[in-house]
Amino acid sequence: YKLTKKELPKVLILGKNYNFNPQNDDLYTFKKIIGEQVSFELKEDLTDIKLKDYSTVILFDNNQKEYSNEEKAQLFDYLKNGGKILAFVDGVWVNESLFTNEAKHNLFDFLKKVGITLNKNLILSTSAELVNFGNQSVQFIAPYPFWLKTNIFNQKSFYFNNVDTLTFPWVSSLNLKNEKDWQTNPLVWSTTRSWEEKLATESGGIVLNPQLISRPDQKNLKSFVLVAEAKNKNKGEIVLIPSTRFIQERYLSNRNNNLDLVLNILNEMASAGALSGISQRQVSFFMLPDLPETQKDLFKYANIILLPLVFGIVGFLKIIKRNKDN
Repeated sequence: YKLTKKELPKVLILGKNYNFNPQNDDLYTFKKIIGEQVSFELKEDLTDIKLKDYSTVILFDNNQKEYSNEEKAQLFDYLKNGGKILAFVDGVWVNESLFTNEAKHNLFDFLKKVGITLNKNLILSTSAELVNFGNQSVQFIAPYPFWLKTNIFNQKSFYFNNVDTLTFPWVSSLNLKNEKDWQTNPLVWSTTRSWEEKLATESGGIVLNPQLISRPDQKNLKSFVLVAEAKNKNKGEIVLIPSTRFIQERYLSNRNNNLDLVLNILNEMASAGALSGISQRQVSFFMLPDLPETQKDLFKYANIILLPLVFGIVGFLKIIKRNKDN
């Protein structure tokens, strides 16, 4: 690929600054991989930046920065003229102390202009990642509904080559509506056994403590849109992933394909799909189907009882056969 290119595509990572210490760099693996495929720069803002010089912009909400109206206007003009943006933006800010706050990135209206409404909520699911809530002396591993897993994708999209399972740490839902010159498409959904918690700052925010999470009513369980794209007639495109921790170092694992999805999207945007889907050719982890609790119990006890019962019946028949032969 490099031999056939005079120069690599230029990518701008906006909202992040350079971090030269790998132990403190939350995008270390991501930057290491894309550095072999594109030429990238990191900038905290758009000061002295000409967006037309870049084939793709990766936009980060860092849970601190508020994007100015001038920056939003630059980004929208970039999209209108055929630019590509991959955005990681939270609907609710979750800090390291596990408290929630209103997201003040100032990007809600910018996203609405292309037909994507970013909701101020967090999605939970019974299909959840296992998390260690213990310490150095005690291990307590349990599913954490706020770190949901899904394998429900838009199979018409090339983005999901070699993608089997995705994990979303603290993700918000999206509503889509086609706007003038903009066509929206959902790309990823949660499982049907998912529910939402809306941000209510007057009551102290959303409860994130795993021991205090209340189970929802069955009527509130449904599927939510988690990732979406919007395109215009000039081939401008934005893909929104409403979880800023989606490819951060500490949240990547061999049980999800988060990094593979982002690399596929970036390759489609920056390299016209030349490298999409070649990062892996085997599947190491499959999600179990999304089943109601009653069916889960049925499968559980069937597996516990059925196998010993089969062995018992076979043994009983062999004993009867041996007695007849004697």
